[in-house]
Amino acid sequence: MTTTKARIYDITRVVTSDEQDQKVRKQKQTSLTKQIISICENLGYPVKSASSSIDDTVMGKILIALQERGININVENITDELKEEKKSKSKAAKEPEVIPEPPPPVKKQLKIVRRIKPPAVITEDKPQELPPGESKQPGVGSSAVKIVKAESIVSPPVIPRIQPKKEESGVEPKKHEPLTNLPIQPFRVAKPTMVPSMMGRTKRPSRTPHQQREKKEKEPETSAITAKPAVVVIPRALSVKELADRLLLPETEVVKNLFAKGIIKTVNQTIELEVAIECAKSLGYEVVTETEEEEKNLQADISLEAEADLLPRPPVVTIMGHVDHGKTSLLDAIRETKFKITDQEAGGITQHIGAYQVEILDYDGRKRKITFLDTPGHEAFTAMRARGAQVTDIAILVVAADDGVMPQTIEAINHARAAGVPIVIALNKIDKPEAQPDKLLGQLTEHDLLVEDYGGKTVCSKISAKKRLNLDDLLTKITLVADAELANKLRANPNRLAVGAVIEAQLSKERGPVAHLLVQNGTLRKGDCLVAGKVAGRVRAMFDDHSKEVEEAPPSMPVEIIGLPDVPNAGDTFQVYKTYQEAKEVAGQRLLKEQESHRVFGLMDFASKVREGQAHELKIIIKADVHGSAEAVAKEIVNLSTKDVLVRPVHVGSGNISENDINLAASTNAIVIGFHVNADANAQKAATDQGVDIRLYEIIYKITEDLEKAVLGLLEPEKEEVKLGVAEVRKIFTYGKGNKIAGCYVTEGKVQRNQIAKVKRSGKIIFEGKIDGLKRFKDDAREVQTGFECGISFDQFQDLEEGDQVECFTIIEKERTSS
Repeated sequence: MTTTKARIYDITRVVTSDEQDQKVRKQKQTSLTKQIISICENLGYPVKSASSSIDDTVMGKILIALQERGININVENITDELKEEKKSKSKAAKEPEVIPEPPPPVKKQLKIVRRIKPPAVITEDKPQELPPGESKQPGVGSSAVKIVKAESIVSPPVIPRIQPKKEESGVEPKKHEPLTNLPIQPFRVAKPTMVPSMMGRTKRPSRTPHQQREKKEKEPETSAITAKPAVVVIPRALSVKELADRLLLPETEVVKNLFAKGIIKTVNQTIELEVAIECAKSLGYEVVTETEEEEKNLQADISLEAEADLLPRPPVVTIMGHVDHGKTSLLDAIRETKFKITDQEAGGITQHIGAYQVEILDYDGRKRKITFLDTPGHEAFTAMRARGAQVTDIAILVVAADDGVMPQTIEAINHARAAGVPIVIALNKIDKPEAQPDKLLGQLTEHDLLVEDYGGKTVCSKISAKKRLNLDDLLTKITLVADAELANKLRANPNRLAVGAVIEAQLSKERGPVAHLLVQNGTLRKGDCLVAGKVAGRVRAMFDDHSKEVEEAPPSMPVEIIGLPDVPNAGDTFQVYKTYQEAKEVAGQRLLKEQESHRVFGLMDFASKVREGQAHELKIIIKADVHGSAEAVAKEIVNLSTKDVLVRPVHVGSGNISENDINLAASTNAIVIGFHVNADANAQKAATDQGVDIRLYEIIYKITEDLEKAVLGLLEPEKEEVKLGVAEVRKIFTYGKGNKIAGCYVTEGKVQRNQIAKVKRSGKIIFEGKIDGLKRFKDDAREVQTGFECGISFDQFQDLEEGDQVECFTIIEKERTSS
């Protein structure tokens, strides 16, 4: 008796052959296979897979086991069917393979895809008749198919180029050399399968589906116009839309990121600086809050230049003094006598550009240049300094010999000293009979201006602007002061990119925005890209103080430029950059920075710095209703100085606090104190814009009390506790060595990291301290809003329990009232 073997797979296939649904049949086969394998293992007949074979003996036992499980299988049917399959396979294997007869040999013909010029036996114009038995190829014109007999060919072929028909392409076919040494085997020339528009092109092989998929996957990478920046600048609090624009991301992605941190914001709502930084970092960006370009702002600092690159430059002079003491008359006199205006210059100086240069002979007889700011008065001088432009090298103090020292004279002295520039005294109106120069010089000594005639160091010149007397003496003494006191300062590097200041600017109906610039370092050239304040542009044209167009301006030269898209402010600094894109970015950063709220530096800040040992001088500007009261206040506060802190009045005057007082305070970091006076509207606006602290008093002892506390570092601001939100502890998690984190739900307001929290249990405060850890899922969060879950942890408190209330607070400081 022979033993029949069968694979498990064959058994299951035969059993399920009646099932019509292929999917159901497959499921039944799989289920039955698993059961048979399980039964085999129980019987001690291990099998590895459905491909394993089993014999009749084991098969019977398997069928019995399947019947016990409710599955009835007829083993005879399975055996018969398997035998029939085996017979059909063996019969098919015994049948001899029918080998088809090989096809008759095909006569080889050479197919050429270019037209050739045939030898003499072949005509080019007339089509040849085909031999018997040959037929034209379908779709091939008779003029393009030629059969060449071997007997008529005596030289081998050279593979020719395709010559399109003249009537098709309009191009005369190229002629080839006669063929020589053609092979004995004949060949057929076929018509090219291309149209005239394809001539000269090579057909590219078609892409496989795999290659097409690869191309589609790569296209987004190569077709991207802008890539995400690795570094993003976030200088301030900004809206969600602004942050998305900086990150080059959709607003929705930023909103989702904030939502994951428990912060709900719309695209137009503002988010705090710290939140914006955390959001950008979590999205994979490196964040900087201040650009190096703004921090560096080179201005005209010659200390950064190599010594070998520095060359002398002309001094820049500003004229100051009291009203009607002759400031404008002196400027006009110098300009008229030293400009050497000719009759041909169309009326002389036609362009007012805020400054002008004159050429003189110095004390050694050498030709020298001096630049005068054509804006007399210390108001403009201080306004420019308040905006950051330090353009003046020497100040000329004009005092009328027939009038003496007046309030604005003293104010001008204080402004010049605050700027740290040397003063040259010009005693004007010396030609008048009522002039008393000696008395005037005595008054100046009361303000620490001792002239050389009295044994001091202050240079003085007695002039008459109206009569044009002693102007050369004044100009010579200016060069003397420049050489004696400013030799190291009056230098510049003409080979670098220009920096300087905006003297004046206005909008012209004919030429658009016009800016008057003073170059302080480097050389400004036509076509340069520059930033003036917050305006970026290109120098389209440049004119000197004679209205003559120039190509470049060296240090200390004033020029007028056109080409800026907007009007900058007087006193703004300008700087040239290599590219317009770089200039535009810097201008944008300056605009963002200016939009930030200005923080007032007041007495509270000074007291804080005193406690830290960082403040050593308190500068005060005093304004009172009468001059006597102002001097009394000044005398009292000077006595408040200690060995560590000096209290110094920068300016003492009478009248309401003006915008000019605010400009002086901004340029000297001083605090403005008003006694029985008010600040006008312009002064209040300027104080807000420039961050100047104005303090008004009605009682003098209150002034000394506040200043004394500030000097001693005792002036503390009032502190106020503001509730931010409440979170309920719902679950406690333990991590590390006994550390706990409270799983909380924010029920009110918001919870912020690093803020003060009070943990309450049954209404009693059991802990008060800083929230050291705040998480939203696994991510650190700065704040979590109402309706969100979060994790809160304290470094100094681990006794948290479910049901505790965590109240979050912030402490704000309020300045004490001064009255």
